Amino acid sequence: MNFRTMQAANRRKTIGLLISMGVLMWCVVYAALTYFGGTGAGIVPIAVGIALISVWGSYYGSDKLVLTMTGAKLIQESDNPKLFDLVQEVTIASGLPMPKVAIVIDSAPNAFATG
Repeated sequence: MNFRTMQAANRRKTIGLLISMGVLMWCVVYAALTYFGGTGAGIVPIAVGIALISVWGSYYGSDKLVLTMTGAKLIQESDNPKLFDLVQEVTIASGLPMPKVAIVIDSAPNAFATG
């Protein structure tokens, strides 16, 4: 399996997870609103709205959440030129845009990608 095939498969899986999360969120909100006395037709738009906001927030805010939770600090090229050269070589080879680069100050070796 080459890189492009794996990338396409991961994009499909991500979309599937986001749709599943939206459906799950809709079910939870619908059940909660029904339990607390809402009527079927009136609560559907509210449940859909809350589910869409949740999925949108997950898609566009998850990278910031992970960076905050891990204590990662965004760095500039002048902070670590060797790291930036390595990341730039990988992005050029894969045909992807240059990502933001962050470092987690920790004694254990670590690496992760987000965003």
